[in-house]
Formats: sequence, C-alpha cells, structure tokens
Amino acid sequence: MDLHGHQIVVDFAFLPFGGEPRKCVGDQFALMESTVALAMLLRKFNVELRDPPGQVELVMGATIHTKAGLWCNLKLMSAAPFGVTSKPL
Repeated sequence: MDLHGHQIVVDFAFLPFGGEPRKCVGDQFALMESTVALAMLLRKFNVELRDPPGQVELVMGATIHTKAGLWCNLKLMSAAPFGVTSKPL
C-alpha cells in the first residue's frame, strides 16, 4: 500500500506490539498489567448497564460483539466493599 507517494506499509506496522521477528518481548506483561490496572480502578465503582440487557444487539462474525457497544454508567462507591483497601499492600 502506498501512503504518501514514497512510504510503504510494512507487515505489522499498525500492531501495538509489532510482530515477528521483532515482536515486543514484554507484550504479554503489558497487556496483563493494563488488565490489573483497569480491575483496580473499577473496584471503586458500581457498574450498571445503561440499557436493559434485552436491548443489547449482538453481531456474529469471527467473534461475537455488540452492534453499538456496551454502554455503562459508573457510580463512585461511597464506601469500599468489604476487604477492599484504597492503600497499596
């Protein structure tokens, strides 16, 4: 694919962690770290679906996903649930 007359797209150019043979050695760690960070952030919120579950439309392709996203409302919890601390261990 020609981008600007002189730039050529190479394989894996648009993948976040690249691809073989120059694949990022820390990609799995980075993905796990982001998952843990998101989980720690979401512990402080109540998550509720914006629309009733019956109104969420699914689309089937290579994967099953929602047609228009899964919209949620976040409400900050007034008190942390039992066993959850806001300070690092």
